[in-house]
Amino acid sequence: MPLIDTLIIPGLAAAVTAAHAAPIPGLRQLCRHARVRAGGVAGMDAAVWAALGGGIDIPGAAAASWTGVHGEAPAQSLLLATPVQMFAGPDQASMVPVPGVGPELQPGLWIRLSQAALECGGRLIAGPEGLVWLRMEEDPGAGGADPFRAAGGPVDLPESQALLRLLNHLQMALHTEQDAGFNSLWFWGAGGAPAITAGAQITLVGGDAAARGMALLRGASVQDRWRDQVPVILIERRLARAADEADWLEALAAIDTELLTPLAARAAPLHIVDPDAGLHLEVVAGWWRRLWNRSGTPGALLGWPGP
Repeated sequence: MPLIDTLIIPGLAAAVTAAHAAPIPGLRQLCRHARVRAGGVAGMDAAVWAALGGGIDIPGAAAASWTGVHGEAPAQSLLLATPVQMFAGPDQASMVPVPGVGPELQPGLWIRLSQAALECGGRLIAGPEGLVWLRMEEDPGAGGADPFRAAGGPVDLPESQALLRLLNHLQMALHTEQDAGFNSLWFWGAGGAPAITAGAQITLVGGDAAARGMALLRGASVQDRWRDQVPVILIERRLARAADEADWLEALAAIDTELLTPLAARAAPLHIVDPDAGLHLEVVAGWWRRLWNRSGTPGALLGWPGP
């Protein structure tokens, strides 16, 4: 496999546009001279799977995250159960995911929710990183949309009657929990996982359980750092977590010094992907040394003003 590195940075387009006046030379020059690749994929899972060389059938988020945690694909169909604040109508709902309310932080609450789920033929399975999977006695169907991508917008309720009964039953149980912090669980991430393939010569650094699971399914290695002469996929989330412009500037500067500079030393072509914006940039390897020593103003690729 040729040495082509991929840097996946959710929130990149929004951050560099908002912070266009900041002195971030490396990232500015890359975005100025990079080529926009047509057909950039939107969504973190799709971006990771594409970087791994996967096909058009992306593994379900539930199966991928299970694989990332347990090292093997699940034996039965699963959905993810994500705590949300939900406002539901007859056929559609809107919701916002609620972080920091997982089983490790509220064990008593989740024991009661697990008991309520069992009454409707469902089993809630807690994992690390706030993950909770749902396994149903009946076929749960496709579940719902990704709540992180659909946050705040209307989404269709699940078609499965068994899943709707469980959803309503858990909402009633949560109605009596005054300090839960969320009023519903949302079930999503359906889809199987392909058989684990032979080892691919590529390394994933960073990423959540779903990203690690997809890497394992492709036979790639998952490491804390990259190795020389092996293609690497780096997932950098600091921009997505930034709360204000000061955080953006700090994260952009860190990307320059901690990631772009050591990647430049590898002298390999680089793909820079923002899955939030569906943006895919390609930087040819031979440009690295020239870019790092040239001053200039950014182009209009990301909406920056000219000189």
